[in-house]
Amino acid sequence: MRTDEKLELICDTLTANCGDLHAAARDNQVSPHFLFTWMKEDKVASDRINEARRIGAMALESEAIRRAVKGVEEDIYFKGEVVGQKTVYSDGLLGKVMEARIPEYKKGEGAQTQFNGPTQINIMPRASSYEEWLTMKDATLSDDRKLPPPDTKVPEILQGTYVEVEPDPMDALKGLL
Repeated sequence: MRTDEKLELICDTLTANCGDLHAAARDNQVSPHFLFTWMKEDKVASDRINEARRIGAMALESEAIRRAVKGVEEDIYFKGEVVGQKTVYSDGLLGKVMEARIPEYKKGEGAQTQFNGPTQINIMPRASSYEEWLTMKDATLSDDRKLPPPDTKVPEILQGTYVEVEPDPMDALKGLL
């Protein structure tokens, strides 16, 4: 029977049971079909039931956040006896909550799984003027690709803090031969 009291009981049950419509129908001794028909035919009842389901579902979200952020205590067993407890966090729940609440979080998901860095590393000496830079650029584009040697001079500001050492490239090969 469709009464305001029955609707109030159903809404209270939905709020308390995390929005489970089938359980609310069972607890209030009505069929889910009865509830769906009532919601279809009565806009006010439909709005109240949907609002109660939304509020009930907020409890699910709150519990997911609690488990993800604050964790859940689990017993640690040794030879069948509890010897301690540990806090277990749910990264999966946290990820799902973030996807639902923060739309930008899901958009950045591809960047975490793919490497978008350079495929080549270009080691080129630093130019001290625009003309020198143009010369270096032309050298990289030419067929013979002759670049000037790297600059091994220590800048004036760092003079005295480092010892200038010119490594001999053949030293590295001597140990291998």
